[in-house]
Amino acid sequence: MAKKQKRNFYRCIGLHYASFTLADSIKREQESIRNAFVKTKLECERIGLEIEQLSKSIEKAHGSYRYELMQKHKNLCSQHKRLSQLKSIFGKRNTQYLDLVKMQNKKTGEYREFIIRNFGTKGKQWGERLRKRKL
Repeated sequence: MAKKQKRNFYRCIGLHYASFTLADSIKREQESIRNAFVKTKLECERIGLEIEQLSKSIEKAHGSYRYELMQKHKNLCSQHKRLSQLKSIFGKRNTQYLDLVKMQNKKTGEYREFIIRNFGTKGKQWGERLRKRKL
């Protein structure tokens, strides 16, 4: 392998590695966002159930106790609304990051295939080692 081609080979491997590392980093961020989404969703569901139970209790209550329950209901509804908005933001952001991960993985695959196709035996051997590491 000529000196220039050897330099290009290692440069391409570096690009592949950088692309792989970036995809991995984006994936970790996406998982963090997904975890926040799931926690927010579960909290919304919990508060929703509490609101339902309060509504039933309010129907049966009277006087100052009824007023107290209605205030609690109002506060929970406000909290639920804010959490629902936050859940929506996390859901959209999660989708955006998933798309970024897919796009970066595609680029990484293109780098890998370029190396395998364009650097002869050395490229094919590198690709085979990479494939074995995945298993």
